[in-house]
Amino acid sequence: MEPFRFPGWRTDRGHAWIHYGPPDRRTTSVGDFDQPGREVWEYDSPQRVLVFVDRGSGEYWLSG
Repeated sequence: MEPFRFPGWRTDRGHAWIHYGPPDRRTTSVGDFDQPGREVWEYDSPQRVLVFVDRGSGEYWLSG
């Protein structure tokens, strides 16, 4: 397994955590042959949904 390229605070999830704080709800789904792994962060106030997708490297990138 290849080590991650960036420290946590420099990743998309790290930036979101620093900017918005911890999500009110977090849902993860494991990837398979048809779908990549996903992580959905939901915030209540202000209402916001962030979707992060594993592009195959084990690192999750903000989708959008």
